[in-house]
Amino acid sequence: TKSIIQCFENEQHPVWHGIILAVLFQIVFLLRYETRITYTVTAAMVGAAAVAQLLSIDAKNASEAQWYRACLLSLALILFSYNLRPQSVLPALAFCFCAFIIQGVRRYQAARNWLRPLAVTFVVVVVVLGAAVGFRAWETNARPDVREYVDWQNARIRIWDYLGVGNTPKETLEELGITEAHKELLQDWYQMDGSLDTQALTTMADAIEATRDNRFSTNIASMSTVIKQLFQEEPLVLRSLWVLGSMLLLCLLLWGMGGKRSNSTPVWGSLVGLFFSVAMVLYLAYQGRLNLRGFLTVMLPFAALVACLLPQSRTHTVRVAGKAIGAVACAVLLFASTLYCIPFLQTHLRKPPTEKELATEAVLAAIDDYATANEDYLLIYDGSLAIDTRMFPTTENGISKN
Repeated sequence: TKSIIQCFENEQHPVWHGIILAVLFQIVFLLRYETRITYTVTAAMVGAAAVAQLLSIDAKNASEAQWYRACLLSLALILFSYNLRPQSVLPALAFCFCAFIIQGVRRYQAARNWLRPLAVTFVVVVVVLGAAVGFRAWETNARPDVREYVDWQNARIRIWDYLGVGNTPKETLEELGITEAHKELLQDWYQMDGSLDTQALTTMADAIEATRDNRFSTNIASMSTVIKQLFQEEPLVLRSLWVLGSMLLLCLLLWGMGGKRSNSTPVWGSLVGLFFSVAMVLYLAYQGRLNLRGFLTVMLPFAALVACLLPQSRTHTVRVAGKAIGAVACAVLLFASTLYCIPFLQTHLRKPPTEKELATEAVLAAIDDYATANEDYLLIYDGSLAIDTRMFPTTENGISKN
């Protein structure tokens, strides 16, 4: 929010314009995803903040000291994102590089001392990030407990997040002593004890990949299915993309209305960012790893890039077309607001609950009250769970460790 408003101030636009865009950005690209937080999504948000921070520098007028302070803050955000999850910082780094080039070009166009700040910043970033990667590698190899933990996490992510336990060949399951009931538990992320170690998960993942058709043509054909599945499971993503596309179109429109003297940096910067986004999304789809978390690591930094370049697109030469620009901007805001309000209105303006629903809610509330007063009881809402062997496994072969 701070960076978007600062971008408007740097271009001498009204602050309230920046506040409106910042609020819109929060609603569309952050608010909903903040309630579904994971370390990957957090890393994506921090990476987007790093991109916005870099673009908030007044490259034309900032002194070297101001330049270095702002770049160091962006680097600190990148390090935070890297520490959350190293893989998730890669898209943010690509967009930060794009923002760095944009700011370098703007500083060069202003005929200021541009080469030394850019060179020093680039060297510092390379050294710091290299040291971070080297320290992580040293710590992982020097401490057996860390090595064991990292290997376990990598195997777990590989089998549960991407390949799927259900795709494990039957022969491999029998070899590992995994029964059909245990397989059902694993598909729901339940593990009854520590018998499924890193080696077992690696064996399962290798077996799945050995039976998959990894031909290039097959992976290309499955890309559309993977992308369609993402939009079906996460309809909010599609609405976010509509808003992002509208912002990008508005950026191009403002540049086009500026005439020959308009600044082309936001345009080619946005287009380069668009190329990065499409390339990374297609790569994730090709690998079969395009889930919501992975998609947000690309979309959020790109959205931050476009939002911060938007005020640079409007130069003072377009004031004669102010009414048209204002109309377009209002249309974009109205379009975004409508997309996000309709689902919530449908939820809150539904028909009054029936007597059966009210009775059910009363029963559940009574059970909650009883559970609070009697903490030593295990209460089951649905009686069918009592005969569900996935929750209460058989103990004929002994009681599990937990």
